[in-house]
Amino acid sequence: MALKDWARRKNRELHRQALEDRDSHLWHSHAYHRFFEGYTERRETDQSGRARIRRVYAAEWYEQDLPKGKRVALRLLYALLWLLMAGAVALAGIRQGGSGTRFYIVIPELATLCLLSWLGYILLVNYDFAPRRMTLHDYKSSSVALKRASLCAAAAFLLDALMTLLEIALGGGAHLWAVLGLFLLGMLCAAATHLIEKKIRYAEIENDVPDREKGVSIGGGSH
Repeated sequence: MALKDWARRKNRELHRQALEDRDSHLWHSHAYHRFFEGYTERRETDQSGRARIRRVYAAEWYEQDLPKGKRVALRLLYALLWLLMAGAVALAGIRQGGSGTRFYIVIPELATLCLLSWLGYILLVNYDFAPRRMTLHDYKSSSVALKRASLCAAAAFLLDALMTLLEIALGGGAHLWAVLGLFLLGMLCAAATHLIEKKIRYAEIENDVPDREKGVSIGGGSH
């Protein structure tokens, strides 16, 4: 009987250690930290002795300081600017002709397409469907990411324009002036997206979390 009790206790200890090892791995995961930034967590044990992690959001809430009508109009404006950028790239590719095969033109344009895809994903998935009251992760994956992606897209369009200007200087043809104009249009749309979002005010709302819900902050420290 003593041996059975010892085995049972040892089994519980090993199971608890396995859970701690799993949680320790999660604790050091960058993606885990990024997703649960602003949360606190604490270990709870249910009636059967199983350990569980309870997470509560304890950081400030972020809320776009705009009435509903303006929030909808802003999203429509961003969508229009993105469509103009995508159209500029498509028309530029059509009008380039043989110049579009130059490696110093192809590589920047591929980067522009990748950045436009990233920007479109942020707008369509993260920004448009973000809740009115956002967590840190919601805020960073929508507004902060939008500003970063649009700035990168503007830089990519500028590089496209410079490479097109180089091709014109090397005798690429007068038709490339229209291509240059399209890339500059894309740059202006991307820059406008960045500057508009930069001016949008986000209210930081205090999160009144009861003491009984507080635990260890994900990212270090305690609340």
